Amino acid sequence: MSSIDLNNTNKALFKNTGIIAIGQISTKIVNFLLLPLYTALLTTQEYGLVDILSTYSALIVVIVGLQINQAVFRFLVTNRKNKEKLIEICSTTFFCSVIICLIYSFAFLIIQYFIPLQCKWYLLLQVIATIFLQLISGITRGLGNNILYSFGNFISAFITIILNVFSIAVFHMGVEMMLIGYIAG
Repeated sequence: MSSIDLNNTNKALFKNTGIIAIGQISTKIVNFLLLPLYTALLTTQEYGLVDILSTYSALIVVIVGLQINQAVFRFLVTNRKNKEKLIEICSTTFFCSVIICLIYSFAFLIIQYFIPLQCKWYLLLQVIATIFLQLISGITRGLGNNILYSFGNFISAFITIILNVFSIAVFHMGVEMMLIGYIAG
């Protein structure tokens, strides 16, 4: 039986936890830092619309996405040494995600007539974009590339900040462009 080097294990755990924390926190800080901009330049109705669409989107992603990103992460972690299995897991989860998004899109086309919200198409696009972002993040983490995972989250947050600041503060394009900024990010 081989012994575990606790010193190296603790260092690796601390390093990976820090890297993942930076990636997770950067996306949360974005909304906090942009809140004064949103409240200053958007009306109460506009900000309320963005907030409710974001809340609905987050809820729908959990239901529609089936948390496949968590499953792919788990299976990749346990099969890191088997390259054929890794390819099978990644391709299967990608295919399933495409099918899920197609079913969601079809269902959305049917029920969208009953959704009395302005910018309701945001729900369709944001949910699909988030499902694939989460899938890519789960694959990246599952393969053990925590730096790329954190960098991807940082880039996503950065794109959101840039597009929202320019669309709202510089060009005064309104809520629609802000929502497109979230989707692009």
